[in-house]
Amino acid sequence: MNARQFRCELLLPFADCEEASVAYNTLRVDTEPQRSITQRILKVDNEKLLVSFVSSEARNLRTSVNSFFELYLLVVETIQKFKL
Repeated sequence: MNARQFRCELLLPFADCEEASVAYNTLRVDTEPQRSITQRILKVDNEKLLVSFVSSEARNLRTSVNSFFELYLLVVETIQKFKL
């Protein structure tokens, strides 16, 4: 068993607290699969979305981060479409 822990921490800025909350509430429902060895934690801090990934394997961490960014970009594009 690998005792190493691989981490990725992201600070994603939004225009305001409301946009950060919308992104948080949208992205938090898409959890990592139960068989995944990667843990993802989401938090909102004012207009920032804080995302932390921890995994015992670099390959799984990369896959989780890439998947997250695909969803994140979709959320950002959707927020921009519905802005007044």
